[in-house]
Amino acid sequence: SEDCINCFCFGVSTQCGSANLYTYTINPPVTSQTVVGVNGPWNGLRNYEVREFDHHKLLSTRHGVQFRAGDIPASANRIYPYLALPSSEYHGNQLKSYGGNLRYVVEFAGRGQSNDIPDVIIQGNDYTLSYKSSSRLFPNSRNNITAPLTAKNWYKADTTRATREELMMVLANVENILVKLQYIESDERNVELLHINLDSAALSDFGLGSASLVEECRCPIGYFGLSCENCDVGYVRQKNG
Repeated sequence: SEDCINCFCFGVSTQCGSANLYTYTINPPVTSQTVVGVNGPWNGLRNYEVREFDHHKLLSTRHGVQFRAGDIPASANRIYPYLALPSSEYHGNQLKSYGGNLRYVVEFAGRGQSNDIPDVIIQGNDYTLSYKSSSRLFPNSRNNITAPLTAKNWYKADTTRATREELMMVLANVENILVKLQYIESDERNVELLHINLDSAALSDFGLGSASLVEECRCPIGYFGLSCENCDVGYVRQKNG
């Protein structure tokens, strides 16, 4: 019993099981590469603010799996650059990613003091959660980062751990997935992000194992979806949920 987790099912059902799905990876982004500036708790804010970020260069390979950022000016008021993953592949309902991983490789050059800001920030349904790798990252080396999409790996702005319910609320309607583009405090930086992949789940077996942590709920009348996250045909959601 200690290995079991409660049904989430958006609070409308307590009957669920492991979905009969298999893990696959969403293709690396090939369009709409955008850099945004993020302000956050490191400047005394209670939450994260996402804004435009100017004076940068961003290149990608023909296949869209390599990103370069250079000539980024020193962060004024410690506003840090992040890569915003494109909406066409990574936004919206990503509940099938629960239990999987967001993976990428980062390589950065230069000298200077390292910063302690989050490696990944994810936003959705009025929640903002962050992930920080526990591994030490080295300059001029390829560093592998894996962000597990499970409870206790993500934090809220007040530094408390996010619950499974809070993470699933974000994944139900992802509005932003942001990946850090600055690792050291210096005027000149050059960063590469490679092989960005997000796990999801499907009926076909791609040889990556079962997506055993994706739940499949027995939904009451009026609800639809693996976690009862949608309204069924003929129903609309009231403002109070």
